[in-house]
Amino acid sequence: MSKVLVKWGTCWSDEIEIEGFCIIDEEKLKIHKQEIAKYTEPFTISIGTNQEEFYENGQKLLEEISEEPLTDLEAEIIERKVGRTYGQVRCFDFPFRKYGVW
Repeated sequence: MSKVLVKWGTCWSDEIEIEGFCIIDEEKLKIHKQEIAKYTEPFTISIGTNQEEFYENGQKLLEEISEEPLTDLEAEIIERKVGRTYGQVRCFDFPFRKYGVW
Protein backbone atom coordinates (compact mmCIF):
# COMPACT_ATOMS: atom_id res chain seq x y z
CA MET A 1 0.00 0.00 0.00
CA SER A 2 1.34 3.45 -0.89
CA LYS A 3 2.46 5.73 1.90
CA VAL A 4 1.89 9.49 2.09
CA LEU A 5 3.61 12.15 4.19
CA VAL A 6 0.82 14.35 5.55
CA LYS A 7 1.76 17.74 7.01
CA TRP A 8 -0.53 19.98 9.04
CA GLY A 9 0.35 23.52 10.01
CA THR A 10 -1.64 26.36 11.52
CA CYS A 11 -1.02 29.49 13.53
CA TRP A 12 -2.91 29.41 16.80
CA SER A 13 -4.29 32.80 17.83
CA ASP A 14 -1.70 34.56 15.65
CA GLU A 15 0.89 33.64 18.30
CA ILE A 16 2.19 30.09 18.01
CA GLU A 17 2.94 27.96 14.95
CA ILE A 18 1.39 24.52 15.37
CA GLU A 19 2.93 21.97 13.01
CA GLY A 20 3.30 18.25 12.65
CA PHE A 21 3.34 15.36 10.25
CA CYS A 22 2.39 11.72 10.00
CA ILE A 23 3.02 8.91 7.58
CA ILE A 24 -0.22 7.27 6.59
CA ASP A 25 -1.49 4.80 4.01
CA GLU A 26 -2.93 6.46 0.92
CA GLU A 27 -6.30 4.73 1.36
CA LYS A 28 -6.56 5.74 5.02
CA LEU A 29 -5.76 9.35 4.07
CA LYS A 30 -8.55 9.30 1.50
CA ILE A 31 -11.01 8.16 4.19
CA HIS A 32 -9.79 10.83 6.64
CA LYS A 33 -10.18 13.57 4.03
CA GLN A 34 -13.72 12.40 3.27
CA GLU A 35 -14.55 12.50 7.00
CA ILE A 36 -13.10 16.01 7.39
CA ALA A 37 -15.05 17.25 4.35
CA LYS A 38 -18.31 16.15 6.04
CA TYR A 39 -17.95 18.93 8.61
CA THR A 40 -20.08 21.74 7.23
CA GLU A 41 -20.49 23.67 10.48
CA PRO A 42 -17.88 25.32 12.72
CA PHE A 43 -15.76 23.04 14.95
CA THR A 44 -12.63 23.17 17.06
CA ILE A 45 -9.55 20.99 17.45
CA SER A 46 -7.89 20.79 20.86
CA ILE A 47 -4.21 21.66 20.74
CA GLY A 48 -3.64 21.09 24.45
CA THR A 49 -3.77 23.02 27.72
CA ASN A 50 -7.37 24.11 27.13
CA GLN A 51 -6.48 25.77 23.81
CA GLU A 52 -8.40 25.08 20.63
CA GLU A 53 -8.07 25.95 16.97
CA PHE A 54 -11.34 27.12 15.37
CA TYR A 55 -12.44 26.09 11.86
CA GLU A 56 -15.46 27.36 9.93
CA ASN A 57 -15.85 23.95 8.28
CA GLY A 58 -13.91 20.90 7.14
CA GLN A 59 -12.79 22.52 3.91
CA LYS A 60 -10.90 25.20 5.91
CA LEU A 61 -8.99 22.47 7.74
CA LEU A 62 -8.23 20.63 4.49
CA GLU A 63 -6.63 23.82 3.17
CA GLU A 64 -4.00 23.53 5.94
CA ILE A 65 -3.14 19.90 5.20
CA SER A 66 -0.55 19.07 2.55
CA GLU A 67 0.48 15.67 1.32
CA GLU A 68 3.44 14.17 -0.47
CA PRO A 69 3.70 10.61 -1.81
CA LEU A 70 6.57 8.56 -0.38
CA THR A 71 8.44 5.59 -1.71
CA ASP A 72 8.71 2.61 0.64
CA LEU A 73 12.37 3.49 1.23
CA GLU A 74 11.57 7.14 2.07
CA ALA A 75 8.82 6.08 4.50
CA GLU A 76 11.14 3.55 6.13
CA ILE A 77 13.94 6.10 6.61
CA ILE A 78 11.62 8.76 8.10
CA GLU A 79 9.99 6.24 10.44
CA ARG A 80 13.38 4.91 11.56
CA LYS A 81 14.87 8.37 12.17
CA VAL A 82 11.98 10.36 13.68
CA GLY A 83 8.97 8.04 13.91
CA ARG A 84 5.63 7.70 12.15
CA THR A 85 4.30 10.95 13.62
CA TYR A 86 5.91 14.12 14.89
CA GLY A 87 4.49 17.29 16.39
CA GLN A 88 0.79 18.09 16.30
CA VAL A 89 -1.39 15.88 14.10
CA ARG A 90 -4.69 16.50 15.86
CA CYS A 91 -6.21 17.16 12.46
CA PHE A 92 -7.08 13.45 12.41
CA ASP A 93 -8.53 13.16 15.93
CA PHE A 94 -12.19 12.43 15.24
CA PRO A 95 -14.79 13.42 16.07
CA PHE A 96 -14.12 17.14 16.23
CA ARG A 97 -15.96 19.18 18.83
CA LYS A 98 -18.81 21.25 17.47
CA TYR A 99 -18.03 24.92 18.07
CA GLY A 100 -19.58 26.23 21.29
CA VAL A 101 -20.42 22.75 22.63
CA TRP A 102 -18.48 21.62 25.71
